[in-house]
This record gives sequence, structure tokens and C-alpha cells, in this order.
Amino acid sequence: MRDVTEDLTTALAGATLDVERLPVVTGDPVQLRAVLQNLVANAATFVRPGEKAHVGVRCEQRDGRWRIEVVDRGIGVPAADASASSNRSPGSTNPSRGRASA
Repeated sequence: MRDVTEDLTTALAGATLDVERLPVVTGDPVQLRAVLQNLVANAATFVRPGEKAHVGVRCEQRDGRWRIEVVDRGIGVPAADASASSNRSPGSTNPSRGRASA
């Protein structure tokens, strides 16, 4: 996570970032880094006018898997766009690949 925040120095300028202690997980480091960078950058960028970005990264273990969440108080995603984006998953067409949840 340290690498992600270092790469996002400009995007995080003026934002509050709260990162819980995260576990070491098995997965493709390039893809995990890209996903976290994208989520954190979006959370820090898309805020209501005049508001400061507050971004949290937290995790919990459920059913033997880690769930990593990026939480913010941003402007959100319109309902129509949210349902469309939830149907897209980069690795979903290849069930033999490992999975990571973010």
C-alpha cells in the first residue's frame, strides 16, 4: 500500500488518507496495485465542490478470504452507472485465474 500512496502523491494532495493495517495477500502484484491505485485516486478526486477528500482503506476476513475496501465520502456513482460497472470484472471470464477482492 505504501507504493500505491507514493505513486499517488499528487492525487492525494490535500486529502486525508486513513489506511488500516493490511494483510499480505497472494495475487498478481501489478493488478492489485493498479486496482488500489485506481480506487484510491478516484476516491480522492471525485469529491463535492469545496470539500476535502477523506479516503479510508480497510480490510476484513470472511470465509477464509480477505476483503479490502476503499471507503470515501465522495460524490458517488449514479445508479445506472453503478449497476453497469458491477457487471464488469477483468478476470471474470477466466475461472482458472486467482481472485482478489478489493
